[in-house]
Amino acid sequence: MKSTGERSNLKTLTILFKTYQAVLKKVKESLKSSELTINEFTALEALNTLGSLTTSDLMNRVLLPNSSMTYVLDRLHSKGLINRTKDPID
Repeated sequence: MKSTGERSNLKTLTILFKTYQAVLKKVKESLKSSELTINEFTALEALNTLGSLTTSDLMNRVLLPNSSMTYVLDRLHSKGLINRTKDPID
């Protein structure tokens, strides 16, 4: 049997998850007119806030795997929303 604390924690997680889903739905609706995905918006927000970042730093910031981040950056670049430069040291 679960303790009162465990039930309270589960209830809190359930509320947070439902809130997250509701907010995500609203954000997706807001982004429809911009033709940006959530991942593209998140990457742009991080770049706007933090300035130039390496792909690796951006991946860690927005919690996307490498292949997904590369795809997002390719799409943002093709839309003319970001510039990509190669690190001469890399």
